[in-house]
Amino acid sequence: MSQTTRFTFSSPDYAYIQLELVKSSQDHVEIDLIGWKVLLTKGMSQFLGATGESIPTDIIHIQNPPLPTTTQPVNTPSSRHQRHRRRHSYQHHTQFSNIETTSSRARRNSFSIDETSSQQTSVKSPQVWIRVPETDLTTVWTALSGFTTSLDTGNYGVIDAGIRVVRATRSLMSITGPLRSKW
Repeated sequence: MSQTTRFTFSSPDYAYIQLELVKSSQDHVEIDLIGWKVLLTKGMSQFLGATGESIPTDIIHIQNPPLPTTTQPVNTPSSRHQRHRRRHSYQHHTQFSNIETTSSRARRNSFSIDETSSQQTSVKSPQVWIRVPETDLTTVWTALSGFTTSLDTGNYGVIDAGIRVVRATRSLMSITGPLRSKW
């Protein structure tokens, strides 16, 4: 006899929210665990006071944008003597000398590929995933989606920032996958 196992998802204990920092400037900003915790507590207390501060929020994952990098040309080590020798061997064939010149020009102008620019999943603003009690999902969502503040970023000075709710769900699997708008 075969047994059938049945799983039923009843009312979950926790809900999950993915948040993104919306900033007024294009400066690179990284927020660590303590910075996000301060922002979340400040946003909850602004909307709900002491009651908002008492709602437990667990930070699950922090994702900061990569530092902007520029690519530098890559010089291929080849001696001048080797290039001259090849040119001399092809001098009586004009079509081959053009090919050699084109390939050496391409070698001089080649660029290194930046790994972070090729990733499709890189973020443009700092993001965080939080876990809140399921009964407080709507309250936390409302409090954080309307929250704006001034951030002291140290080197870049003070910038105005807000929090955008990217997605909210009662299942952790729904928050880890790609956004529906990216399908």
